[in-house]
Amino acid sequence: MCDDFGSAITVTNFDHIAVDKSLSRVALFSRARNGASPPLPYAGWQSDQTVWSALSHDVHFTKHDVVFDQAEPQTYVHLIAAGLVCMHKTLSDGRRLVLGFALPGDFIGSSGSGFHGYSASAVDQVTTHRMTYDNFMNTLETKPHFALSVHQSLAEDLQTAHEQMMVLGRCSARERTAAFILNLSQRWNTIHGHGNLVPLPMTRADIGDYLGLTIETVSRVLNAFARESMLEILPDGVRILDRGQLEHALAV
Repeated sequence: MCDDFGSAITVTNFDHIAVDKSLSRVALFSRARNGASPPLPYAGWQSDQTVWSALSHDVHFTKHDVVFDQAEPQTYVHLIAAGLVCMHKTLSDGRRLVLGFALPGDFIGSSGSGFHGYSASAVDQVTTHRMTYDNFMNTLETKPHFALSVHQSLAEDLQTAHEQMMVLGRCSARERTAAFILNLSQRWNTIHGHGNLVPLPMTRADIGDYLGLTIETVSRVLNAFARESMLEILPDGVRILDRGQLEHALAV
């Protein structure tokens, strides 16, 4: 069932995804495959805006700026307000594994170890609401609703990490790519409203490192989808032309 994945990394160890229990947003491939929607951007933060306004301040990052580095001490946590952030981990042999992409409404940077277990970099122009780790921990202790929201998000991300492992181990390149496009479409639509335009500000290398595919395989599959009139490839993303056919690709 699996395609030619070249030399790109395929996740085989859960520790690479959630060793620090980070609140990363991993696409729900298997849910998309079964016709279910991925999780919405972290809705709990919408009801806690007063908390964030009082205890955080806005920080702006340009393309390729580092939000935080792997293994550095955890000083801040971030709520993404605008832009897209790539979360990635460098393995001991120098290879790079992309853990996911954080969109507006996603929360990153929380770690139980006191050190970041992965790096986060701005894919485009990014703004975050940055809160010190001390304020974050104090808020967890004093505001039960805030703590409950964090607990819920952690539980969801643990589930998505397990599901991603399963899909990366069992699905073909075509299925992985279709699920990736559909899930990003659904996630963007929860932010901007329904539409068929799917922004892809990340590079093909980022997508390949996330899906466990080579750059060439990602490009080949996207071009095949375009030839089959499932989508149109644009300079800054894709436009879904036949959502039903793209969803059908998950079942082939």
